[in-house]
Amino acid sequence: MKKILYVCAWFPPMALGMATQNYNIVKHLHEAGVDLEVIYIRENGEAEHVTYPPYIEVVDMPSLVDPIDIARLFLLFARRVDKYTVVSADLKFALILLLDILKIVKGFPLAIKIGGHAFDDLRILYSMAIQESPRLMTRLRLNLSGMLHVAVSKFSLMICNIIFVDGYDIKESLMATGIDGDKIVVIHNGVDLNKFSERSIKDIALHSKGKTVIMFLGRLSHENGPMCFLRIINNFSKTYDNFLGVVLSVGPLRRKMEEYVKTNGLNEKVLFVGFVPDDELPSYLAAADIMVFPLQKIGGVSQVVTEAMAMGKPVITTKVGVVAKIIEHGVNGFVYEKYDMEGMSNMLKRLHTDKELRDRIGGNASQFIRENYGWDRIIKEYIEVYERL
Repeated sequence: MKKILYVCAWFPPMALGMATQNYNIVKHLHEAGVDLEVIYIRENGEAEHVTYPPYIEVVDMPSLVDPIDIARLFLLFARRVDKYTVVSADLKFALILLLDILKIVKGFPLAIKIGGHAFDDLRILYSMAIQESPRLMTRLRLNLSGMLHVAVSKFSLMICNIIFVDGYDIKESLMATGIDGDKIVVIHNGVDLNKFSERSIKDIALHSKGKTVIMFLGRLSHENGPMCFLRIINNFSKTYDNFLGVVLSVGPLRRKMEEYVKTNGLNEKVLFVGFVPDDELPSYLAAADIMVFPLQKIGGVSQVVTEAMAMGKPVITTKVGVVAKIIEHGVNGFVYEKYDMEGMSNMLKRLHTDKELRDRIGGNASQFIRENYGWDRIIKEYIEVYERL
């Protein structure tokens, strides 16, 4: 079996989907007996209290833009890559630039994992930063940085051997930019079936007796639709009173959401929990009766959707990415056009009053995920690809 060096800059406890995906991949590769070493490049010494398994080496970098730090990183990689036949990495600018150079010089196989629509996400990120900057020179610098980041990322994807994505929509998007489709491998994100199960892990305080718990989980940013969730809750509150809306996670829209809750008199109806560590997440999901994910822009399938389904929760969500490929409307969940607030609100009202429907849909959802998305099955697909390199 080949030795794998897995390099990443996103890792728990960061509240990002890519961080969770990276951790799950390396954890299950290790459990499958793969000869694996992980280098986690941690910026700014974040989360120093976290203890990782021995096969995960944490390298603290004050900055991934400082030339001295980048030089240190280059030397670190240069000493390590000869020991491995495969190097896998996520799409962080400094990392892929260094690995590109080393690949050209040393010729090792390089695999890259992409979460979401990489180029679109980069352009949006830089565009938002440019708009928020008041200084002309800063805007010009950010514009050039964005163009360079996209160019280097595209070059990296062109010279690497394999690109892992979790949806055919992402593959088609990359092919439209000129990336060779033969090197793009679609492997869906797995679900830890022991961790996310139908049985309740423990009873927690937020599950108020006699009230329906309606939950949102995901970074509080536009693409996940947290403001849409509040609008659905506000509509729902005009008809029903015996419920509790729960918002898990953190993000840039938190303050705007709190203002919306206050303005619409929802203070007693919406609970902001904040960041939840990954190992505690099943306990919160176990307390939910209905999950609402009004996703606006994602690539592939959102992991929070499959994890909620694995726990037997009825999910109301939208037809973005390839979510509609795994959720059959009215069978194992409910999917709507992303701006169909009325449709999602009406289904929420129906589920609120029909426990039998909630149980049936949730049971179908759990069965589907267990048959198709367990990590024991998904990780074999990764190993098969690595072995071909």
